[in-house]
Amino acid sequence: MQRLSWDLFFKTIGPLIFLFFAWMSNQFPEDSKAILTLGITLWIAIWWMSECIPIAISALLPLILFPILNIITFKEASAEYSNETILMFLGGFIIAKMLEHYGLHRLFANQMLNTFQLSKKSTILFWMLLAGLISMWISNTSTAVMMIPLALAILENEEDDGFKKALILGIVYACSIGGMATLVGTPTNAIFKAMSEELLGSTVNFWTWMKVGLPISIALLLMCWVLLIFIFRVEKGKVVNFQAKAQAISPNQRVVLTLFGILVVGWISGSLWWYSYLKGMNDTIMVLAVVVLAFLIPNRESKGSLCTWDLAKNIHWEVLLLFGGGLALAQGIQKSGLATKVVSILNWVNTMPIAISLFILFAIIVILSEIASNVATASIILPIVAIMELPAGIDRQQLMIGATLMASVGFALPIATAPNAIGYATETFHSKDMLKAGLLLDLICIIFLVLINTLL
Repeated sequence: MQRLSWDLFFKTIGPLIFLFFAWMSNQFPEDSKAILTLGITLWIAIWWMSECIPIAISALLPLILFPILNIITFKEASAEYSNETILMFLGGFIIAKMLEHYGLHRLFANQMLNTFQLSKKSTILFWMLLAGLISMWISNTSTAVMMIPLALAILENEEDDGFKKALILGIVYACSIGGMATLVGTPTNAIFKAMSEELLGSTVNFWTWMKVGLPISIALLLMCWVLLIFIFRVEKGKVVNFQAKAQAISPNQRVVLTLFGILVVGWISGSLWWYSYLKGMNDTIMVLAVVVLAFLIPNRESKGSLCTWDLAKNIHWEVLLLFGGGLALAQGIQKSGLATKVVSILNWVNTMPIAISLFILFAIIVILSEIASNVATASIILPIVAIMELPAGIDRQQLMIGATLMASVGFALPIATAPNAIGYATETFHSKDMLKAGLLLDLICIIFLVLINTLL
């Protein structure tokens, strides 16, 4: 009953705030479009944060409101929902569903655990690196869903509370940190790719991003591990009574693993080399070609193909809609002049030393990402960063990359990210544990990215 009351409150407050800004737009007709867009943005943000209705449905509001209010046309808004990057995620989600369906994540984890006999601290690091590695290629949510049950099996006979908290939180945080490493690791990175091409006219391919994202991701994973070990005072010794079952690789698993290898090698080698020889080829076409191939290859253990529509249709369609809504929102923010207005307000930051101005900007982004979706945060912030005045010596694209990475930082609250919520649902730690570790990790990420943007 209480939940229903809060849902009703948020369902109502979003449109009411918009109506207030609609009234304000009549008072300032010269800025009416920017004011209306601000009202729409707040309405959508409230519904995204509260999830009073499904976030995928909230993501449809730009399609309705922007054309009606003559901010952008329906054609302009709807085009963002079929953006090239969204199609890349569509293919990536199908490949991820295949990896999950055929149990390759479990196979890999079990093989590694049988190979290495690790201490508790090393076990935390191992699982964090594994979660980070997987989340480089599939959604952070899917990674958490796959990894958390395996980690809970380790903790069945464990009485060290510090180890429990550090292990689950380590995996949760690694899902978000690992996603920073590649363009397909998290939707915020893909938003940057789309906006860099649209707003700066600069193409960013898979390898270009990975050269920056991977080293930062590895460094943050190691810092996160040290932080969790220190905060939760993990005891020495080995994990209690856990034996991973050895598994043989099946024929279907071999084929899926081969397809996944072709995709990864194709993405990296294509960005470095052969895309330039095959005109029109890109990362999106590569992943879609692998998906089509998966539907053509016969299943070795039953009738039909290796990938079927029953399998593919269960991907995260809501994320694709959310992603499209975020891009459409960004388009509206740009075309309405709202981005220019916000930039004029934020430019006072540039009167400060570079490190302080970057710290303030990144802190604002992290605060937003703690209470709103990472996609929404990136969608709102990146158009602003693309046109704001910059301190001398700061490269705009480099700053946009930093802002994109900061949009993935949200470690203090269970509502900040889906992996946070999945980890919290295990009841292995309290919200105050996440708050304590998460706030420190947020601060570390801000300082680290500030140093990178000022020193490199």
